Amino acid sequence: MLGWLKMKLLGDPRYSRKSVRRAVAAGANAVGLTSEELENHCIQRTGTPFSKFVGEEPGGYRPSFYNSDNRVLADAYDAGREVQGDPRRAFRG
Repeated sequence: MLGWLKMKLLGDPRYSRKSVRRAVAAGANAVGLTSEELENHCIQRTGTPFSKFVGEEPGGYRPSFYNSDNRVLADAYDAGREVQGDPRRAFRG
């Protein structure tokens, strides 16, 4: 009961700032970029920083990537979520 209350008040530790930074670094490493390069690439392709995608707490959302140019983002997203212990993966259409 106390663990549930702590998570409710403080948020899930898998989505803390530190965890998001680790997820961004893992995603960047998976696709051969630096964290900053991955953030910039994601902003150019989607208008949203990569850290916002991996900072999103569970709620059913997962990004969709429909062309081969976005494969880098899909691979990075999957690697970042894996580090966080989150089962969600990017949809590849």
